[in-house]
Amino acid sequence: MDKVELINREVIKNGEFKFSHFFGSLELPNCEVIGDEAFYNSNFTGSLCLPVCEFIGDGAFKNSNFIGDYVVKYSNFFGLINLNLPVIEILDKNAFMCNNINYITDLPKCQFIGKEAFLNSRFEGILNLPKCKFIGKEAFLNSYFSIIIIRENAFLENFCIGAHSEEFINKYIANNRRAGTYIWDGEDWIYKK
Repeated sequence: MDKVELINREVIKNGEFKFSHFFGSLELPNCEVIGDEAFYNSNFTGSLCLPVCEFIGDGAFKNSNFIGDYVVKYSNFFGLINLNLPVIEILDKNAFMCNNINYITDLPKCQFIGKEAFLNSRFEGILNLPKCKFIGKEAFLNSYFSIIIIRENAFLENFCIGAHSEEFINKYIANNRRAGTYIWDGEDWIYKK
């Protein structure tokens, strides 16, 4: 692909860079929106930087190959991956459906996480979603959270948080869907305001 200047782009349109090859990091410091299949079947040789991104569309990086710090759905990558999306509001279905993301630092502004968004990732520890209104089916299917921070009246689909999803959803409902911190004690979720 010819050299494309993306550093000042705020929006990447649906399918805009399908079947592209990028060399170096994909840095989008001003990008707020990445459309559906925007980078479908693309190849990257660097890391992914999205510090102000608020929306990542359905299959935005589907079938892409990454060699770098971040990976996405069906990517070929080996190593440990950290994901930090401090201003993301919407993660559509399949947005980061991959095997190697293992740590979320924070999703403090995220309001919607679609079906299978992180299906094959193996997160552990804290899931901080204080503003999230919806977590789709199997969004974190293979994860093991010990602490979940959640807003009131969130809609939770089956297996949405991975291990102990059923217990968490039951405790959340029994607790009248109250906002707060829920801690897994090895047998049950304990609510703390």
